[in-house]
Amino acid sequence: MYSKDELKQLTTEFWTTFGQFSQLKRSKLKQPKKWVLYQTGIKGLVLKFEQIDQASRTLIEIEFSQVRSELYINRMAKLVNSIQQPKGFDAVLFSQKSEDQTYRYFFEMQGQTLKNKMHWPEIFRFFFEHMLVLEHFVIQHKDEICPECD
Repeated sequence: MYSKDELKQLTTEFWTTFGQFSQLKRSKLKQPKKWVLYQTGIKGLVLKFEQIDQASRTLIEIEFSQVRSELYINRMAKLVNSIQQPKGFDAVLFSQKSEDQTYRYFFEMQGQTLKNKMHWPEIFRFFFEHMLVLEHFVIQHKDEICPECD
């Protein structure tokens, strides 16, 4: 077991190391150093990484008002089937709606935890490959998801 401070330090080390890993791999692919994440250009739509317990996720999260919810859900539902699973992974794309008006599409990998440094390379590879797919999807389909943006 980790103390609260030890876990906080380990978590910080995990995300710092992943950031360095990402920058190196993105530069090799001639991609910008930083992920799009919150800068999608679509109001209420962000890309996120999550590592909770033994679940690692890359996700598209849409926070919307009641007025826009149907519009976003319908557009995303039509497009989400075109998202291609990266090779070499068993993760599946899920969708989830929560009570707080947040809708998520995400890839999930079970069985790896940031508490075990031996798992980090697999988590990093999963995060990188799947976020690359989601980032490309959002950039490619921005006008279809939100024609009124920009």
